[in-house]
Amino acid sequence: MKQLYLYIKYWRDRNSVPLCLRVEKIVLVAILVCVLKPGYSQDSINNYLMIAAKNNPSLKASYNEYLASLEMVPQVGALPDPDVTFGYFIKPKEELMGKQVADIRFMQMFPWFGTLKASKTEATSMAQARFEAFAEARNRLYFEVKSAWYQLYKLNKEKALAEKNLKFLKTFEQLALVRFKTGGNASSGSQRFSSGISQPDQSSPSKSGMGGTSMGSGSAVNAGGASMPVSGGSMTQQGKGMVDVLRVQMDIRELETSIESLNDKKIPLEAAFNSLLNRPQNFPVLVPDSLIASDFIADFKLLSDSISAHNPMIKMYKSEQASYEAKADKARRMGYPMVGVGFDYMVLKPKEGADIMDNGKDMVMPMVTITLPIYRKKYNAMRREADLQQSASREKQTAMLNDLQVNLQNLLLDVKNARRKTEQYQWQIKLTNQSLDILAATYQSGGADLEEVLQMQQKRLELEFKLVESMVDQLTAVANVEYLMAKSNY
Repeated sequence: MKQLYLYIKYWRDRNSVPLCLRVEKIVLVAILVCVLKPGYSQDSINNYLMIAAKNNPSLKASYNEYLASLEMVPQVGALPDPDVTFGYFIKPKEELMGKQVADIRFMQMFPWFGTLKASKTEATSMAQARFEAFAEARNRLYFEVKSAWYQLYKLNKEKALAEKNLKFLKTFEQLALVRFKTGGNASSGSQRFSSGISQPDQSSPSKSGMGGTSMGSGSAVNAGGASMPVSGGSMTQQGKGMVDVLRVQMDIRELETSIESLNDKKIPLEAAFNSLLNRPQNFPVLVPDSLIASDFIADFKLLSDSISAHNPMIKMYKSEQASYEAKADKARRMGYPMVGVGFDYMVLKPKEGADIMDNGKDMVMPMVTITLPIYRKKYNAMRREADLQQSASREKQTAMLNDLQVNLQNLLLDVKNARRKTEQYQWQIKLTNQSLDILAATYQSGGADLEEVLQMQQKRLELEFKLVESMVDQLTAVANVEYLMAKSNY
């Protein structure tokens, strides 16, 4: 319902449209939220990936570069432009068949057999390399969107855990006030306290020290603002109860400040996420209440083979090598003669007083031209250049594959460590919840110190934060592996 409210608020603030249209949008969002709730997290991230692929300007620029490279194919595959020469004699030239007035020449050159085909193969392979560069940019964009989305999820969980802890502390504040007023026996003036602890869902970690046990200066006032006297000498039970109240109030104030900081931190995170989707920075982002890490087979050999076969960078280098191979073949064929075929059309004027057959009849002379590629150094250099470029691309492919395999090893280690930490934190939180229940009940009966309760509560909060951190780390590492494998979620 919170996400629905954000969407309603966004459309209300940004769209000055008739009420009936706004109602239709609100109803549509409500239907989507209700219908897609079971698979909400997966559906929403897939929708965000599609929006990013459609709108991201950097990705569109990369795609346009690929389209531009395709336009090179018809350019290099076409014949050279024919030569047409026109000459006009100011003073007609005397010829046997008459006076030549003008001369028109046409010549079309033809490269050696297979040269144009090699040029088209070179351009096509280079265009394919551009496409693989686009695919790499798309996959990197997908990973960045997922990573930013997981960070927003982590932030929301931090806030939810902080609010849950704040509610816990406020309940303990009331219990400490009762204990202070009754002189150290909370159970005599209140009902039995329940900590309300449940098994934790995936919670995100925070290193800001929220809900900590640090001491600071403050007024000796209770929750209602009334002054509480401090007795001198040894600490009485009533004085100790007053210190407990002040201690809880200090932690409450610290936690409220941390929640405000989390609210401020969410603004740049949402702006960065929306920037990837090329939409307004204040556009609401739907984040689920919980995420579950998908099943992931951490088989290095299987994943390494998949990367070798599908990673766009590896495929890009393979396309480059095919392009340079075609370039070497083109250079070899360019070292052969080019043949030109044309004609020479001579415009003649009849000679006056001459009795000659075909006097003044125009003449057509077929022509054949052939080039002599006798300067071999440039052609040999072109072939060596293509061979060296192909060798360099092959070495880059090997280096890239080695780097990808090292990255895969590190990512698999990250996944394994995240899983191990997740199991550890879940087990520790279970024990911490049991301990906290016991301490809370003991404090209510006057048999435990508040310091012990708050320390255990802080320990539980830290573990819950670390649990969500391990979950986010695992999800991010899996998304990174999918990025290396060029695997899409839809």
